[in-house]
Amino acid sequence: GAAQLAWSLGLNKTLIELRLDINAITDLGALELAAALYSHPILEKLSLSGNAIGDKGMKAFVKILANNRTLLELNLRSNRVTDECMKDILRLLKRQGKLEFLDLRDNQLSEENNSVIIRTIDQLDVMRGQSLYGVEKLASEVKAQNDRIFCLEAELSKVTTDRISVGNQIPSLEEQLAFFSYLHDLEIDAIQKASFSIDISAFYRTEIVRAVAAIRDDFNRLSKMEKAELAEHYRTDIETKHKTTNTAENSLTSGMSRQSLLELINVISQMSVSYTHLQGEHIAALKEHQEFAARLNMIKKKNAILINDQDMEIRELEASIMYLTDQYCQTKLKNAYLQVEVNTYRNLIQMKCPH
Repeated sequence: GAAQLAWSLGLNKTLIELRLDINAITDLGALELAAALYSHPILEKLSLSGNAIGDKGMKAFVKILANNRTLLELNLRSNRVTDECMKDILRLLKRQGKLEFLDLRDNQLSEENNSVIIRTIDQLDVMRGQSLYGVEKLASEVKAQNDRIFCLEAELSKVTTDRISVGNQIPSLEEQLAFFSYLHDLEIDAIQKASFSIDISAFYRTEIVRAVAAIRDDFNRLSKMEKAELAEHYRTDIETKHKTTNTAENSLTSGMSRQSLLELINVISQMSVSYTHLQGEHIAALKEHQEFAARLNMIKKKNAILINDQDMEIRELEASIMYLTDQYCQTKLKNAYLQVEVNTYRNLIQMKCPH
């Protein structure tokens, strides 16, 4: 009767719960029912308490449930399972991921093995909880690292923008400094030709030397193409300014006052201080940019290590899947052989007892 029921169960695709408690099902019927679990897609509860299922039937259920992903409850209470199946039961507990309820009470298991089963279940619950905690912790760390990378990229973008802005201001300041230097030369000539006795050559010399040194440092940082473009720009600019300053030279030699000369000196001093301040901000921005770049590289390395660890875990899972697939194929082949034998026995029985 269990064999016929198992055969019909293989054709059913809707049954969720099957209870066959307190019958006379033996190991042979248990083998048939276990084989039927291969092809049934949604069976979740199977109760076989109060029968005569022994070690062979228990081992059959262990082999089937190693690859089954639908059965949630298996009740084998009050059967004839002995300590010989202890290793198979422990293997089932460690490998089966969907089984939530397994009842083996009132069998022929010793008290010591019952205690071992209980301890194994408790250890598996602890390990499962730790694994879930580790996965959640790793996910939170990865999220925090990604948020930090996003913040660093935003800061790096801001520093780069500020650096470009400062770099755009440098050519304008250099042009102004060159123009004031040219005016300074004209003023020196005008003062020497005039009757003033003011000696300001030391002040001008110090400021010009410092400004020229700063310009030379910035000029040395440029590439060859940028230097050529800058030289051509200054050449055309100086030619135009020579033309526009001829009249200024005549007016300076004819009637420059001492008050206008002092105002011009103040303007040059203010421009020099402003240029020095901008140059300091430019250097500080470069240092900050380098620090952010170093921190970004360090975070990228940490993320690479985390990705490698995850890849190793994925490879281990793939190897486990391949192993389980191989076991499934072998068990399916054995099932086919058993099905052929069963059909042969049935034919023999029908031939002997046609009615």
